[in-house]
Amino acid sequence: SFPTRRSSDLSALGALRAADEHHVFGIGIDSNQNSLFPGSVLTSVMVRVDNAVFRSLMAAKSNIWGNQMKIMGLQEEGVELAFDTYNQGLISPELKKDIDIITADIILKKTVLPHYSFTNECIYNGKRLF
Repeated sequence: SFPTRRSSDLSALGALRAADEHHVFGIGIDSNQNSLFPGSVLTSVMVRVDNAVFRSLMAAKSNIWGNQMKIMGLQEEGVELAFDTYNQGLISPELKKDIDIITADIILKKTVLPHYSFTNECIYNGKRLF
């Protein structure tokens, strides 16, 4: 039994449990969920609320806070993938190296990812998905 959570958290846990039961990989969301079903959670995409709060407090302290939408991606350390002992055997050193290179390319803007909030569409390989 898991602690009381929001319905979206429970949906994510249900999806990870189903992945585990069907012997396929799942990906955790929002926080590091790698330990929930060891061997079944490939990684977790963590939303780094701690970094968002810190940046907001520093902006307020510096009197540069503005009331506008702020987007924090990889470059701003707003999101990151979780790599730990629970998924270490699932991701080869070669794949981890590739992930690190892609992450660096996104941070350095060598690879530009459009943001849905601005484009209102999702394009993959030149095809509009929605």
